[in-house]
Amino acid sequence: MYNFPEVTNACRQRLDGWLQITMRPGIEEINLLSLANEAYMFPCWLLSDDRIKDSIRCLNLSSFAFRPTVKLSPFKCLAMLRLNYVCITGYELGCLVSNTLTLERLELNGCGDLDCLKIPSQLQRLSCLMVSGCFRLDVIDIKTPNLRVIRLDVEKVKKLSLGVSLELNELCIPGPDFASYARLKLLSNAPNVESLYLKLIDEVF
Repeated sequence: MYNFPEVTNACRQRLDGWLQITMRPGIEEINLLSLANEAYMFPCWLLSDDRIKDSIRCLNLSSFAFRPTVKLSPFKCLAMLRLNYVCITGYELGCLVSNTLTLERLELNGCGDLDCLKIPSQLQRLSCLMVSGCFRLDVIDIKTPNLRVIRLDVEKVKKLSLGVSLELNELCIPGPDFASYARLKLLSNAPNVESLYLKLIDEVF
């Protein structure tokens, strides 16, 4: 893990060079925290090296700009992805997760550019999804069938679709707009729910 106290134009090349030296073939976990006022653009070109990308099991980025594209080849081992205050759009996140069929846990916190979250059915191993503080997020469409834990702390979502998850046993979603959704539709498709928490503003559930 490395903290970046400040990012200026003069030091960007040095940071890229440091990451190039640090991210060696066989690395399994990457934890990076930037404390700079301006988000540092994570050099996605480093992940184009399959010798590096294919060994990564955990990727944890805080206060970065992260712009993956469709050109990024699939991850073969990535099981945990955590993005805290990362500049990433819904399209860019979709490019990433669609290439990460091994993903088991996805955590998104304070990603201000994230406008939509779409999880395809191909992510069969994904069991935990946690989203909070993404204030621009207005569409959530989840089709993966094996989620066990869903925690959504977002209050401006206009469209919420969680599909069918027979494995689901813990659910936290905002309200009151989604209270009837949880009661009538979601729970009928998820009979194993053991813990249900609705964060309501104008009504008591």
